[in-house]
Amino acid sequence: MDLIKTVITNRLDPDAGIAGFNTLISMDDTVSGIFNAKSPRTFATLTVNELNMLEELMTGMYQNGRREYEHNSFLTENGNPLSIDYVERDILDKSIETFGEVEESTFNIENSKTTKNAIFNKVANFVESLQQIKTILRRLDGGKGGPAEMYIYDTINRARQHFNERLESETMRLAKNVALYSRKELYKIRNERGYQVGDARNLTKEQVMALALNWGTERNRQRAIETVKANEVEIERLFQDVLDDRDWEFIIREWEQINSFYQERSAVQERMTGNPLKKEEGITFRIGGRTIEGNITL
Repeated sequence: MDLIKTVITNRLDPDAGIAGFNTLISMDDTVSGIFNAKSPRTFATLTVNELNMLEELMTGMYQNGRREYEHNSFLTENGNPLSIDYVERDILDKSIETFGEVEESTFNIENSKTTKNAIFNKVANFVESLQQIKTILRRLDGGKGGPAEMYIYDTINRARQHFNERLESETMRLAKNVALYSRKELYKIRNERGYQVGDARNLTKEQVMALALNWGTERNRQRAIETVKANEVEIERLFQDVLDDRDWEFIIREWEQINSFYQERSAVQERMTGNPLKKEEGITFRIGGRTIEGNITL
């Protein structure tokens, strides 16, 4: 049964083989129990929760298997998928067209080089290392717009451009949120210590705000409680003593910014595993007379 578990996690985690099967994906104990049962389980004995977990597992394995079969790893500028085999063949064909087939064996070519040839090649390799990757790919293609440039350089360049654009816009959005405070206030928030709750001692206000960021959903709230070893009453008393309306405004804005990534993150996860990213409903709570609606979070 351990072999079955290894095969499943290896299928769901492409890096498992490279990491010696030390996958970061964990299988729920309930699912493991189904696989490790001494006798087969019938559908009538499965709970709704177990059926849901098995459905997610089977969907993920199917999606990964289908992706592996189709090899949809390259997308054109128009978003059309291309197989790895197609891309490799296209680049190779263009390279052969540009440079020609190598008819003699590599060993004989290297073995027949003179000292002059060897020195020339070392200099050429050094110069080549200074070339821009785009130039090298264009030479491989025999000109602009060939398959090597289109599939390798343009794909990476589009991803980098999109990343830089998102990074710039989200950094500006975060800066507007942080602008609620002056530089002097930010310094105090990050550096002045003295707050405590449960087993956590000598906290900064920044750390208290980090706790508050995790107070909007049941799951995150439990993580916060387990981290500081305090109960809900003690933590909310800390919030009431330390955080004001401006702090909660900042926290709410950060919830909204984080949640704005949901659609894209969910689409990526569904494409990779077959299952969309789950949302967790927020919890409404009151601190110091103020009603706060915990945002739906990732």
